Amino acid sequence: MSDSSVRSSFSRARFDLDKFLSTMQSLRGSFGGDVYWSYDLHSSNSWNKNRCQITDVGSLRCCKETDESDLIDHLQNCKVKFIEKHNGVFPTIQVSVGLKKIYLRVQDASTFEELVCALMWWSGLRKNGIFEKFTPQKPVLDGDDGATNLLVSQLYVFGPVLNKIVPVDNKLNKPDFLPNSEIEEGWFPAMGVLKSNGVLDLLLQQDGTLIYSLNIAVLLRSEIRIPDSSLGTENYLFLKAIPSLRKSLKLVRNQKFIHTSKHAHNSAILLKFPLKIDVEDWFVALKSFAIAENFSLIAADKSNHVRVSNSFSLSILEGRFKESEVDDELPSLYVELSMWGYKCGRTPVVDQSYSPFWREIFKFHESLLVNDLRLDIKKRSFDAKTPDKTIGYIELSQENINDPKLIKETRLPVMSAIRKNEEIGTLCIKIVSSLILVLPSSNFTRMEKLLQIVDPEELCGLVQDFSDGVDVKIDNISDIFLDIFQALNRENDWFGALLKRELSVVDSSIARNTIQNKTSSHIYSTLFRGNSVLTISMEKYFYRVGHEYLDKSIGDVLRDVIDKQVSCELDPARIEERDPALVQEIVARNKETLSHYVGQLWHRIYTTSNDLPMSIREQMRTFRKKLELICMEDDFNTTLNCVSGVLFLRFFCPVILNPKLFNWVSEHLDETSQRNLTLICKVLLNLSNITYFGNKEPFMILMNEFIESHKSELLDYIDKVTLKKIDFSPKKLKLAGCVARPNLTMNKEELKELPMNPYLIDKHLRETEIFTFLASITIRKEGNLHLLKNMKFGTDDVICDRPVMGQKLMIRGLEFEKITENNTEIFGSDLLKYLEGGETPTSDDNKPHENPNLNEDIIEQLKQESMLLYHKIGNLTQMLTDYEYPSEVVLNQPNYSEFLADNTYFTKDKKLIANLRGDLGDLKGLEKLFDFKTKKSALFDNIVTWGGIDCLDTTDGPPVYASTSESSSSLSRNITRLKSKRLPKIIPGSSKEKNRDKSPGKLKRLFKRST
Repeated sequence: MSDSSVRSSFSRARFDLDKFLSTMQSLRGSFGGDVYWSYDLHSSNSWNKNRCQITDVGSLRCCKETDESDLIDHLQNCKVKFIEKHNGVFPTIQVSVGLKKIYLRVQDASTFEELVCALMWWSGLRKNGIFEKFTPQKPVLDGDDGATNLLVSQLYVFGPVLNKIVPVDNKLNKPDFLPNSEIEEGWFPAMGVLKSNGVLDLLLQQDGTLIYSLNIAVLLRSEIRIPDSSLGTENYLFLKAIPSLRKSLKLVRNQKFIHTSKHAHNSAILLKFPLKIDVEDWFVALKSFAIAENFSLIAADKSNHVRVSNSFSLSILEGRFKESEVDDELPSLYVELSMWGYKCGRTPVVDQSYSPFWREIFKFHESLLVNDLRLDIKKRSFDAKTPDKTIGYIELSQENINDPKLIKETRLPVMSAIRKNEEIGTLCIKIVSSLILVLPSSNFTRMEKLLQIVDPEELCGLVQDFSDGVDVKIDNISDIFLDIFQALNRENDWFGALLKRELSVVDSSIARNTIQNKTSSHIYSTLFRGNSVLTISMEKYFYRVGHEYLDKSIGDVLRDVIDKQVSCELDPARIEERDPALVQEIVARNKETLSHYVGQLWHRIYTTSNDLPMSIREQMRTFRKKLELICMEDDFNTTLNCVSGVLFLRFFCPVILNPKLFNWVSEHLDETSQRNLTLICKVLLNLSNITYFGNKEPFMILMNEFIESHKSELLDYIDKVTLKKIDFSPKKLKLAGCVARPNLTMNKEELKELPMNPYLIDKHLRETEIFTFLASITIRKEGNLHLLKNMKFGTDDVICDRPVMGQKLMIRGLEFEKITENNTEIFGSDLLKYLEGGETPTSDDNKPHENPNLNEDIIEQLKQESMLLYHKIGNLTQMLTDYEYPSEVVLNQPNYSEFLADNTYFTKDKKLIANLRGDLGDLKGLEKLFDFKTKKSALFDNIVTWGGIDCLDTTDGPPVYASTSESSSSLSRNITRLKSKRLPKIIPGSSKEKNRDKSPGKLKRLFKRST
């Protein structure tokens, strides 16, 4: 059949579903034909007639006789709208990309159909930027009939009170960080029952009557949050479908989250649990049923989906404000943080100051773009009935959060909340951010096996070498390795290796002094005093496992010291009284007060030795044994003092000195309280070292009596907490560590992608940072320093204080779904060595080996695996950062065309909307483009007059030209397709014959074909 006959029959038929699919699959987004185009719809002189093409990289190109030019560089995510019929048959097509608009007119049905199909093809692909590739993933749920109970807990609920059976507790106030509601809300006790269908039933505790149900499966994981402690919350969870967040993601906003027999509401829900461990368990359990927030390309295998760790810490230091803005009286000011329209943090109130000083740090761990973080400066009202007044604000976007200038303390202008565009002062802030892409758990299987058997001493050496030459804060390195070894239940091995390495530095000096009968007390007195990977890791670990013990043992004593405001000052120079006799009376009275408080604290510490978490006692035992190996018997007291000094310096004293930092108090300490706590710490530290006060601080000599009287207790205490002797003292505290935690039986694959319990450790994030760390070492060792330059993350500059994905060189090879035996096509010839040798250790590798080079082999395998993962995440980052292009999987099967046909809608004003969210998309007011039952399109039937149209004439608008030599359809099939520029190779590959013997096993594990 000739092209002209095909065209004739083609143009006379309606543009139905079958024709749409065949045209889409035939053209694959390309187009070539005669088009009238203009940037001004209403100017008749602005219309041009040229042959136009849509290339296979998504460019709308004008082909003139002398040259070619791009009318639109990238059509990805373009918006198509049909306006008026310019010739009585075909409408004008408006194509919008961002703020740019172009108007297109065609003369025949075939060209119209092909142009529309090509535009729709690209409209379903996404523009540049990782956050544009958002791919929500709904959870897998059991049916309602077969749903089983997975988790049960008593809790308190704040939410709607929808019927009279709810036992509202009127003694509890509404949390002030929640917005006002039109319906009745309140606190009530309930029994929470989480079921395998993703529904949380709230039942009466008395008889199990259903109050109402919460459909967790409609929530995003970001909509299940642990509120910041600055909001006065403890052991809370926040649940709500957040409209502004969903609007930014183009998701359904009116989800039926709260279900009752008569009502469906979208109010915020607060769940308050008895213990922190309950919060951790329920946080993970609920998120396993929520919508996962992934980022991927169309048709990508699940192993190539990534999630984003968008973490940042915001320090609000101090402000300076104009006096005229805050009335005549001295204001009491604070800063309130909100994100997506909900309050998420608050500084303490600073009374009566135009220059308030806060120095507060707020930490965020998000998985989505944050473009509306708002800081409201508020003036506290002294009238309880009058709400606090917002006097100014600062708005921060993701670009601001990642701005390298804000790593240092920076003053930002505060805009008036009353008068537009008026600056009322400045706020000094600092932001440290980290934007990291994290691969799914399936990518880390081999790495975890290697980490389970690697010798931590080998890693200690690498950490030291890396820290010496790279601008990475030591506390971040410490956090990374502590988290990963704790997640692998190898923290004892890690601490042992760190301790051995640190002691080896001083071992020779101590041994030499011992042989020469010289004292090593000066070495012991400085040992572990500075910041190192060991001391920072130990301090974080001790507080992580012992925070509840600290609160229940000494917390109430510290709060009593702060609340009573009774001075403990012993330094006469700090006492305002000038009469020497009165000064002595004050000092004597203050000495009794100080002795009382120190005595109370020491009594609590000493009598709860058996309550100190066993994990801390085990570390102290190891610590003591290692020290005793390098000490002679006559250094017994020195060893004990060193051990006790570490326990007090790294565990007790940081909390005593700064309870605000550890969220024990909500307000900053005044000068009296801060001084009292400082004096208490001095006494406890000297007691721990059995060191008496002397000429350095003569006013403290009065407390030597306390040290002397409790010396024997200290030695007994140290023996107990280092497990040197059996501790027969009874347990006095009811700690959560003694409570059996439930076994979470949710979907195991979903749980793998979520933080681990206890302590909500993000294991795969830490593994990502570790393979970046090891890859960086390998790159530096091999001299490829150019791979560590050009630290850009797509269009977003990412500055952070730790190794970050997406900032190194991105190896651009073939589409990542493609599997090939030619490994250089993906990794390049320089990386082939990382694919050779070293198979994954089996379970037998945990047994003793005779091979003396085993540890070295494991380290090398770990480096190889790190390089593979490093370049995979780099490749994925480049693809996700770039504009989206159809992969070979998309090109070779009709699924993408069918997906577009089934998920394209139109509005009342004839605008096409490609819904990439499936049934999660916001479809309010939209109508489907195609009816899959009738295969008709109501839109196309309405905007085009079909039947027997070959050439058209018009007097409205520019003249219409009809080609008589060759149809647009046949021309489009014969145009020369431009070679794809979407993934140019920067490392030339070798032939298949050259690499025929290379095993593709590791490639198949890392780069899977979509199915």
